[in-house]
Amino acid sequence: MRQLQISRHRAAAPAATHKRIARCEEVDCPHYLIGWETAVGSESPQALYIRHNSQRRFEEHQTGNGEVTFYFSAGQQCFRQHMVSNGREAIFLIKISGKQAQVLPSPETWRDDFAEELESLQQTRLRHG
Repeated sequence: MRQLQISRHRAAAPAATHKRIARCEEVDCPHYLIGWETAVGSESPQALYIRHNSQRRFEEHQTGNGEVTFYFSAGQQCFRQHMVSNGREAIFLIKISGKQAQVLPSPETWRDDFAEELESLQQTRLRHG
């Protein structure tokens, strides 16, 4: 009996090669659009950073519990790191059991190979019930 070879098809877009850092306005960040608030300990490293190094506009309100709330107005970058696609096409891979993954030359080749694999599996299933 012939050993069944299993193929695994995958489209990959690793962040390191297919993403870039985006500014808030590029991603319609709600913090950028409407502003935001951040509550931290009054003397915490986060509070010290916001006060002295953040280069953002804010209002500071002590809560009385040893905490402070910073209110940031709309129209400035938040503290999150937004990522977007850099427009690079995904990498199309096929891995056949026992062999190293192979990069296919185009999405069409990947699609066609995947369709052939599905058809082959369906025929095997019909033959063996």
